[in-house]
Amino acid sequence: MAPVRFIVTGLGSWGPGWAELIQQQDGVELAAVVEPMDDRRQAVVEARGLTPDQAYSDLQTALDHVETDAVLVVTPPNTHLDVARIAFAAQKPVLMEKPLAASMDDARALVELAEETGNLLIVSQNYRYRPPMQAVRKLLQDGVIGDILHIQANCQEDMRLFYEATNFRYLMPHPHIIDMTIHHWDLLRYLTGHEVDTVYATSWNIPDSPYQTDAACAIILKLDDGTPVLYEGSSATHRDRTSWSSWWEFEGTNGRIWTDGGVGDPHVDVVHLHMYGEDPVVVENITVAESDRHGSLLAFVSALQGGELPAHTGRDNLNSLATVMACVESVEQGRIVSVGERLG
Repeated sequence: MAPVRFIVTGLGSWGPGWAELIQQQDGVELAAVVEPMDDRRQAVVEARGLTPDQAYSDLQTALDHVETDAVLVVTPPNTHLDVARIAFAAQKPVLMEKPLAASMDDARALVELAEETGNLLIVSQNYRYRPPMQAVRKLLQDGVIGDILHIQANCQEDMRLFYEATNFRYLMPHPHIIDMTIHHWDLLRYLTGHEVDTVYATSWNIPDSPYQTDAACAIILKLDDGTPVLYEGSSATHRDRTSWSSWWEFEGTNGRIWTDGGVGDPHVDVVHLHMYGEDPVVVENITVAESDRHGSLLAFVSALQGGELPAHTGRDNLNSLATVMACVESVEQGRIVSVGERLG
């Protein structure tokens, strides 16, 4: 079977990594890259050994000159609708970096446009493909700890270790909520099989943070079965860092599950199981064929080639994004917000 050819558009923080991943992955091919900033584009051209006819400053020109099967969008979230509109007009399916969009209106428009034009739209919710999260999900889906009574999650990161001083995230409103909790709400939905009903959120900034708005938050969520969830997160922490996936704890009627470790490498989070009355044990992580972004990429490719549609479609991802936007509204209005109302 011929490799699936990709145009990668957006070469900021994550785009170069996606370009490298595609070149290293069997069954796919890097057709071209797109980036309006000359220095970023040239850096990827040199790093990936591309020719001048594989690099463009805008997506439309790239589509006009390059044979491709799909577009991978890694541009800032507020551009996603406009970029996807160009791809869909050319009848190209889209793999989209999270978040799906910067607003629910844009997200709904994206999903509707994909469906109207008959194009596949998949959001790369790559945390689902991490072996520890697969292990946690299996324990929960098998009902090992009984009914879930309570969930906690904590994500402490310091983005100063990873992002340059000019990174657009430092100017984002509600940066941790918008940039990071999209992963954690998607994981929450994936691990439990439940949707989020309501949220109550508050936020604050870290005094020496490079962020211009609040980089830390505390959030109480209620799932659609009534289960309470307590979340704390920071993107400019002075505390010990956690796994990017968060450190999770699930308290059940028969036992509890929690994760720790994985600092700097969320593929090696440690999953613990404590059945009440017994000694805690470490649960072996579940091996997946391809983890993280590799998993998202190959799930997208498989769907293009007639395989099973991955769960993290644009339509499904509206639920994760609606939870994010409900948190933003809760911070701004100081009240409990219904996620269902955000879905429209």
